[in-house]
Amino acid sequence: MGDEHSDGPKNRSSNLTTPPVGGGQPPFSRNVSNDDRQPSVQLNPKPPDARAPQGITFNHTQRTVDIPDNTWLPGFPYQVRGRVTCENEELYAIEAVKPLSGYTGLCPICQRRHVPLSPSRGYYATSRSLYDKLVSAQSSETSLQELRCERNKLPPLKKPLIGKNIGIQGESNSCYLDATLYCMFAYNDVFDKLIYSPEVKNNPHSDEQDSAISNVQTLLRDNIAHVLRSGKGYVRREAILHLRQQLGKATKDQTFSNDEKDPTEFLRACEKLFHYSPIKTIQYDEKPKDDYSNITSNFIWECFDDNIEKKSSTNVQTLFTNSLRQFQQKLAGVPPFLILVAPRHSRTERSYKYITPDLKIRLDDDLVQLCCLKCGVTAKNSEKEREFFHCPQCSLEYVQDSMSKVMCFCLNCVKEIHTTPEQLVDEKHSVKQIGNKALNKQVLELFAVLCIEKSHYVAFVKCKASPKQHFLQQTASQGENDQWLFFDSMSDRIDDQINIPSVSHAESFEEWIATAVKYEEKFFRFLDDQRKSTQYKQSLSTKDIMQLRLFRDGAFFFYECAQAIYT
Repeated sequence: MGDEHSDGPKNRSSNLTTPPVGGGQPPFSRNVSNDDRQPSVQLNPKPPDARAPQGITFNHTQRTVDIPDNTWLPGFPYQVRGRVTCENEELYAIEAVKPLSGYTGLCPICQRRHVPLSPSRGYYATSRSLYDKLVSAQSSETSLQELRCERNKLPPLKKPLIGKNIGIQGESNSCYLDATLYCMFAYNDVFDKLIYSPEVKNNPHSDEQDSAISNVQTLLRDNIAHVLRSGKGYVRREAILHLRQQLGKATKDQTFSNDEKDPTEFLRACEKLFHYSPIKTIQYDEKPKDDYSNITSNFIWECFDDNIEKKSSTNVQTLFTNSLRQFQQKLAGVPPFLILVAPRHSRTERSYKYITPDLKIRLDDDLVQLCCLKCGVTAKNSEKEREFFHCPQCSLEYVQDSMSKVMCFCLNCVKEIHTTPEQLVDEKHSVKQIGNKALNKQVLELFAVLCIEKSHYVAFVKCKASPKQHFLQQTASQGENDQWLFFDSMSDRIDDQINIPSVSHAESFEEWIATAVKYEEKFFRFLDDQRKSTQYKQSLSTKDIMQLRLFRDGAFFFYECAQAIYT
């Protein structure tokens, strides 16, 4: 499995990258005193047309580029200020139009100032890294019209697509986005509101930003989700490049275009751009206000757990429950999905060494706030627990936002609204008591796990069995025919340049989880022993690698809501 560059420096050449579009700390940088700084040459006020070649010469054999001084980089707001050689490495000195946080204008190899650069806008890049980025940007511009586009609405895949060149092709720090999109759209439609909702066009933005948001939605729908769900199920890297560019414009955060980011940043961007946050929470025993002002909305739920006892392992349901308790909150309703983010000390370091993803999260009134639709009384008060009931017909008359409230009535109200003989005999008014026993039948089912190791993201995704299969096999339990898959957008490379995505079976996925639940620490110690007994990861079996990715590297856990059952 190919790893992208990690946050820390690995080697000199890998850290001399093309200057990022946004801020961020440059590799091998150090603070510079005022005495150490030299005045920079004044930049032109505006870069010329970025699409013009401007005398740039490409050496495709050696993968290098020749750029004259004072040339603007096509597609980037940066100007070349000079070229130097340091320790046999050819470097270009570059200045940005706007200040970039943390930059010093010093050579990342020797920490000297070869060329007068602004301390806040200066940066160095190798000839090869510039070649790769400029060629990529050039091909990106010419390939937009050539991207595969599927405008017909397609349902999620019902049968696994297995093999190489399946899924999404990775490119230049894109694996966080590749894996996230594969989780969201290939085999599930719970996020389809993002790509089909017309509301995105009616939000108050500038014309340019509104156009970019519309482009993001179109790319997600026609060039990614639909293509994933088509016969071949292969999304080219150019589609992701264009999506990242449009995300940069839509969010006004140009680091989306090139930088390595976290899935949380993309998911939060979806929440903001599409105004969609269906995970509703409320303080203990509060009733929702008419304007829902006391309800908190989220697109993802980041779990917090200090792990004071320094345990080495836990499970997702425990993390979620403890995280809600820590903030004295409950779910204000049953959401259509949950994206639970494991607690982390940093982007790549979790609070727990091993985390077991529960196949199902069962809901009870410790997690869900029961609140009468009519009078607003909550499930508990200082005296006693209250009894609550569900009526499918009457709920329709009271609930305005089913994602913000569990559809139930207290005993007094259910008696008050069921007074006529017609209501008592009408099957639509099938009143049933709900509570922990009934809520426990309401589950959130795991359908994807996003994993990170050394800044490289991969995913486990469930291909759900069709209802027809369950109907034909009446003795089969729910989920028996579900298949779990493993996706890596950079599983292999051609000539160390072109990434090859792949999808493979994770045949024993649910058995691994059952084993982890049954044996807990014994199982995790076994995984540790397997890992320590081999000096190189390539020596581990595919099964061992997948198990380590799942339990050691799982960071984002995707759950969807099964149909509500109040019986």
